[in-house]
Amino acid sequence: MSFSYSVDFGTPEWFKLYYHGISVVSTIISFFSMYVILFQSGKMDGYRYYLFYMQTYTAFTICLVASALNSCFVRKHQAISKISSKYLLDDIPYIIVIALLNFYPFVAATLLYLSMLTKENQVILVKEVYPNLVQNFKNLPNYVVFDSNFWAIVFFAFIFFGCTYTLILIVTTTYQMFKILEDNRKHISSSNYAKHRATLRSLLAQFATCFLIVGPASIFSFLVVIRYEHSQVATHWIIVALTLHSSANAIVMIITYPPYRSFVTLWRPNRSFHFSTVHRSSEMNTRMNTERSFAVTVTS
Repeated sequence: MSFSYSVDFGTPEWFKLYYHGISVVSTIISFFSMYVILFQSGKMDGYRYYLFYMQTYTAFTICLVASALNSCFVRKHQAISKISSKYLLDDIPYIIVIALLNFYPFVAATLLYLSMLTKENQVILVKEVYPNLVQNFKNLPNYVVFDSNFWAIVFFAFIFFGCTYTLILIVTTTYQMFKILEDNRKHISSSNYAKHRATLRSLLAQFATCFLIVGPASIFSFLVVIRYEHSQVATHWIIVALTLHSSANAIVMIITYPPYRSFVTLWRPNRSFHFSTVHRSSEMNTRMNTERSFAVTVTS
């Protein structure tokens, strides 16, 4: 069975320029965000290393982003749960959860590998499905053709399960964390309360950037199913959207977390607040001393 596709075996010049340009920009932004996490996190606990872990995988891979993001949510959930011990996990269950979250991408990669055809079967499939493009495929230095076999179906089902699980995990942990903070607001300092809420808002904003991966991937899957004739052109724009995720995630993280935002804008709210506090304190002391002197004078 053959299909008629509009296929161009060349690479557009604009696509080459964009791909190299976004690579340089993303690398600079990603390494800067890593520096900010390691050296501008103040008194942040071990959570900074989970954040660094996520930013590292965001910069260099796509398949591990969801696992790293889930690990950050679980780690933050564990830290906030210590306030009331209501949802707190013991050490061993916590380690198991983190290990399973980070083992997931390797299972997905294994299923994808099993779904791949041998080189001989790929050539046979090309001759059956694209008989008019056989010579063009032979001229390519390297190519991979997938078919909707059993392992491919298992792979997509596993990916769908992972996306659903990620959504449920993030919604559940976020609800529990905000509930713990609100229920114990009177028992924690205002600074800790503000810090936890700021971290949660930043994590949720970074989760929103994942739609730069899920959205294009979903569109790509839809185009494959309907066998869209001009899917190659659409795929170019899908890749453009995918390559924006690393930079977008780093920028969102810096903008939404106050210490990082303050570092970038060269603004020091703590120093300003400290200065104004000392100034008000000195004025109050001067006023009190004046009133005392006046009282002594009148009495004498």
